[in-house]
Amino acid sequence: AAESFALHWGIGPAELLGGRAVAVLPVYEDPAFQLLPGTVPPPGAAFLIIVGANEAGEALLASAPAVDRIRPPSARSLRFVDLDSRPGWLAGAAEGEAPA
Repeated sequence: AAESFALHWGIGPAELLGGRAVAVLPVYEDPAFQLLPGTVPPPGAAFLIIVGANEAGEALLASAPAVDRIRPPSARSLRFVDLDSRPGWLAGAAEGEAPA
Protein backbone atom coordinates (compact mmCIF):
# COMPACT_ATOMS: atom_id res chain seq x y z
CA ALA A 1 0.00 0.00 0.00
CA ALA A 2 1.12 3.55 -0.67
CA GLU A 3 2.57 5.50 2.24
CA SER A 4 2.59 8.86 0.47
CA PHE A 5 1.26 10.57 -2.63
CA ALA A 6 3.30 13.07 -4.62
CA LEU A 7 2.04 15.50 -7.25
CA HIS A 8 4.42 16.05 -10.18
CA TRP A 9 4.41 17.96 -13.45
CA GLY A 10 4.59 15.73 -16.52
CA ILE A 11 5.40 16.14 -20.18
CA GLY A 12 3.14 13.22 -21.03
CA PRO A 13 0.50 11.16 -19.21
CA ALA A 14 3.16 8.74 -17.92
CA GLU A 15 6.37 10.80 -18.18
CA LEU A 16 7.52 13.03 -15.33
CA LEU A 17 9.03 16.38 -16.21
CA GLY A 18 11.75 15.99 -13.61
CA GLY A 19 12.64 18.05 -10.61
CA ARG A 20 11.02 17.97 -7.23
CA ALA A 21 7.41 17.11 -6.54
CA VAL A 22 4.95 20.00 -6.47
CA ALA A 23 3.48 18.61 -3.23
CA VAL A 24 3.68 15.45 -1.09
CA LEU A 25 0.90 14.15 1.15
CA PRO A 26 0.90 11.26 3.62
CA VAL A 27 -1.78 8.65 2.97
CA TYR A 28 -4.81 9.23 5.20
CA GLU A 29 -7.60 9.36 2.62
CA ASP A 30 -8.03 10.10 -1.08
CA PRO A 31 -5.37 12.61 -2.14
CA ALA A 32 -6.54 16.20 -2.54
CA PHE A 33 -3.89 18.51 -3.95
CA GLN A 34 -4.46 22.22 -4.42
CA LEU A 35 -2.24 24.47 -6.52
CA LEU A 36 -1.88 28.02 -5.29
CA PRO A 37 -3.40 30.82 -7.38
CA GLY A 38 -0.78 32.17 -9.75
CA THR A 39 1.08 28.85 -10.03
CA VAL A 40 3.06 28.90 -13.27
CA PRO A 41 3.77 25.50 -14.81
CA PRO A 42 7.40 24.92 -15.74
CA PRO A 43 8.27 24.96 -19.45
CA GLY A 44 7.13 21.75 -21.14
CA ALA A 45 4.60 20.82 -18.44
CA ALA A 46 1.38 19.48 -19.95
CA PHE A 47 0.15 17.02 -17.30
CA LEU A 48 -0.28 16.63 -13.55
CA ILE A 49 0.78 13.20 -12.33
CA ILE A 50 0.19 11.53 -8.95
CA VAL A 51 2.88 9.09 -7.83
CA GLY A 52 2.41 6.74 -4.89
CA ALA A 53 5.41 5.66 -2.82
CA ASN A 54 6.26 3.14 -0.11
CA GLU A 55 9.34 1.26 1.07
CA ALA A 56 9.37 -0.80 -2.15
CA GLY A 57 9.52 2.21 -4.48
CA GLU A 58 7.26 4.47 -6.52
CA ALA A 59 4.39 3.89 -8.95
CA LEU A 60 2.43 6.22 -11.19
CA LEU A 61 -1.18 6.18 -9.97
CA ALA A 62 -3.00 8.78 -12.07
CA SER A 63 -2.49 11.60 -14.54
CA ALA A 64 -4.56 14.34 -16.13
CA PRO A 65 -3.90 17.10 -18.66
CA ALA A 66 -3.01 20.40 -16.99
CA VAL A 67 -5.55 22.76 -18.56
CA ASP A 68 -5.63 26.45 -17.69
CA ARG A 69 -9.31 27.28 -17.41
CA ILE A 70 -8.67 30.90 -16.45
CA ARG A 71 -7.57 32.19 -19.86
CA PRO A 72 -10.68 33.50 -21.62
CA PRO A 73 -11.26 32.64 -25.26
CA SER A 74 -10.33 35.27 -27.83
CA ALA A 75 -12.96 37.61 -29.21
CA ARG A 76 -14.16 36.84 -32.74
CA SER A 77 -13.65 40.44 -33.81
CA LEU A 78 -12.70 43.86 -32.48
CA ARG A 79 -13.76 47.20 -33.95
CA PHE A 80 -12.46 50.66 -33.08
CA VAL A 81 -13.17 54.00 -34.75
CA ASP A 82 -10.92 56.91 -33.81
CA LEU A 83 -13.13 59.96 -33.17
CA ASP A 84 -10.24 62.31 -32.37
CA SER A 85 -8.68 63.90 -35.45
CA ARG A 86 -5.56 65.14 -33.61
CA PRO A 87 -2.34 63.31 -34.50
CA GLY A 88 -1.16 61.05 -31.66
CA TRP A 89 -4.51 61.10 -29.84
CA LEU A 90 -7.17 58.41 -29.78
CA ALA A 91 -10.77 58.63 -28.65
CA GLY A 92 -13.69 56.33 -29.25
CA ALA A 93 -15.19 53.06 -28.15
CA ALA A 94 -13.84 49.58 -28.82
CA GLU A 95 -16.47 46.95 -29.56
CA GLY A 96 -15.75 43.25 -29.48
CA GLU A 97 -17.79 40.28 -30.60
CA ALA A 98 -17.87 37.48 -28.05
CA PRO A 99 -16.60 34.03 -29.04
CA ALA A 100 -19.15 31.52 -30.25
